[in-house]
Amino acid sequence: MTNRGTEIWWASATDAADRLLTLLPAAERDRHRAFVRQSDRDLYLTAHALTRLLVGDRLGVAPDQIVFDRTCHCGADHGKPRLPGTGLETSLSHSGKRVAVALAPEPVGVDVERVDRSIDIGSLSSVALSEAEQRVLDALPADRRPQAFFTYWCRKEALLKATGDGLSAGLHSLTVSSPATKPELLTWSMTDRPAPTVSFADLQPDALHLGCVAVITGTPVEITEHDGSALLKSR
Repeated sequence: MTNRGTEIWWASATDAADRLLTLLPAAERDRHRAFVRQSDRDLYLTAHALTRLLVGDRLGVAPDQIVFDRTCHCGADHGKPRLPGTGLETSLSHSGKRVAVALAPEPVGVDVERVDRSIDIGSLSSVALSEAEQRVLDALPADRRPQAFFTYWCRKEALLKATGDGLSAGLHSLTVSSPATKPELLTWSMTDRPAPTVSFADLQPDALHLGCVAVITGTPVEITEHDGSALLKSR
């Protein structure tokens, strides 16, 4: 398999179509049907169909036949989906109507968030930000805080996806650089293992959403962004 660097594929919930269900295995089709809201079904279908289409193309496997290893650090089967032995890592995220899928040769995490200016930033930041990050946020004018908060969130969640810890580890367990500066990991408070070496890239797919990709690597990463909507519509 050719190393194509780190790829970000963008799509939308509006790309969901019944024909894409054939790309999913039975268990994922069942999960899709279980969502109560149509908007959730559309996001799930778009994200998982695009992931399987991309991975299947790279590995030469039918999309619905791809088997992900979901073994968690704790040994249970609810961990980050992995593809052992393939040299390919993947991550997916969705928010609002946006879907992002990342592919990379190293462990990767991607996060996209719709910047919701109506939510109570104070209540969220108390559980998501470290003390240092909270001080930076508090010093900003009120109208700049939502953008800054979601920049923090995207950077931190992307890293925790890349490491496989996920949100269960707690966003407050790490500190990243301020939103106005280049994304970097500053502190890591998990004591069971050392801080990862990570390369970040901030993303902005449109005026309403922010994103970030984190790759566990000691070298700078080359990011290429692609139109996943066009790929899905071609199926």
